[in-house]
Amino acid sequence: MKSKNNNSAWKSVLSSRLLLVFEIAIVLLFSFALVKEVVRRWEVRQEIKRLEDQIAELNTQNSELSGLIDYFQSDYYKEREARLKLGLQKEGESALSLPVISNVGGGNASETTAKISSNAGNESIPQKWWNYFFAK
Repeated sequence: MKSKNNNSAWKSVLSSRLLLVFEIAIVLLFSFALVKEVVRRWEVRQEIKRLEDQIAELNTQNSELSGLIDYFQSDYYKEREARLKLGLQKEGESALSLPVISNVGGGNASETTAKISSNAGNESIPQKWWNYFFAK
């Protein structure tokens, strides 16, 4: 008799609404944990993708900077900078330094340009060269 009472007690517990509510609560709890884990994995993947993009960008910048370092350490660059900034030259070369036309009359640059262009029509070519090199 005890087994029949025991079986019916289990049947009544298993078919009760309280057990159904408890089972639904357990399923919701596991579902919530599963959704939370899925969202966390998606965020981690997004972070990994962002970091990989940043790595690619930094590698590009690194290769560009390596190229610039190689260029700045080259003999061509050193020679070019020595010529431009220091005025140096190789043996056997001669440098030509042209004088800067100064503004003698106290006028501005547009007045000087106007004077030069007005005189340009009246002078011959040899006279222009003579004035260019020897005029004050």
